[in-house]
Amino acid sequence: MVIKRVDEKGELIVETKTGDIQVDYHTAPASLEVAVQNTKGDTTVNLANLTTTKKTDEEVNGTIGAGENSMHIKSYSGSIGIK
Repeated sequence: MVIKRVDEKGELIVETKTGDIQVDYHTAPASLEVAVQNTKGDTTVNLANLTTTKKTDEEVNGTIGAGENSMHIKSYSGSIGIK
């Protein structure tokens, strides 16, 4: 699943049992809460100014700015890429 030209406003929730997830932001987020979980697969989160609170092979959590908007991504089997 590829989601392109995403706007950071509001809440973005994406979950898949099997398959890759790619999220491409239109412009760099300025105020975003990030929560990414991946049970099996590669995870790459490449967002400017992300302050991570947790970063493991299976989970990436953090905030950009005040975290007024949110992104929750979850995959049970597949790669996740966020930029």
